[in-house]
Amino acid sequence: MMGWTPIIRANQKPLSLRRMVMATLDPMDLTAGSQGFHHDFYDFYKNFSGIWYIKSADHYLMDTSLAFSARFLPRVISVAGMTDLEVFAAPAHNISLMHEFEKRTMASGKETLLFSWGYFNDINGVTSFIVRLVPLLLEGNKCTLIFLTELSSLEQSVDWLPVVIPELKKAPLNIIDSGRFTGVSPASVLTRKEWVVAWLTAAGRSNRWIAEYMKVSKQAIEQCLRSIYLKLNLSDREDLLHFSRHYGWLNIIPEQFVSEPTLLPLG
Repeated sequence: MMGWTPIIRANQKPLSLRRMVMATLDPMDLTAGSQGFHHDFYDFYKNFSGIWYIKSADHYLMDTSLAFSARFLPRVISVAGMTDLEVFAAPAHNISLMHEFEKRTMASGKETLLFSWGYFNDINGVTSFIVRLVPLLLEGNKCTLIFLTELSSLEQSVDWLPVVIPELKKAPLNIIDSGRFTGVSPASVLTRKEWVVAWLTAAGRSNRWIAEYMKVSKQAIEQCLRSIYLKLNLSDREDLLHFSRHYGWLNIIPEQFVSEPTLLPLG
């Protein structure tokens, strides 16, 4: 496995994250020309740039952000040299598939966007993520920088729902960006059918759209929603959307859509 030793230089301004990962056609060698990058990377990005980890061309972990370590490896001091099997509770065929996506990203020099369920499972039980693989160079060696974003925290529309439910290829999804439901999953309070309706509603789908998908009448969906509001002690659709945003209910994908660890390309 290749080594990567940080070289620290004081009084350096942090590079922009966009510049750091800009590698669409010409992957950037982050160590060439400016040793000061290491200070920027370790002092700023490692602490403040979200959930990410770096993989070598041989698919070993090289480093992670503090946010990643806190959520996935809270008891591990150093990840250098660790494998996916040691970090993620994913079956071997999923790990092999991830390695193929990493190889494709490094070979093409282009980013890869994935929907993931069950491959990553953090200490809070969150299993649903959008995964962004970015090619980069370290000391002239090809690597992959991998960002994770929870479905419920996406700041813009990413049309991942038709990938989870393959037969859906309609209008693009507009993702909806007190302690009342802390530690309580709404899926445990509702029936399976009710949770499907509640989840699709939280994902921005209309009653008519849900009715067409479930092959029932619009009135049946409206009646189901009334039952959902009653069981969850909510007033209306706006309450449902509010609590979904607040507690990240989009991450609790109904079992009928995904029942085993999944990695699916978006676009």
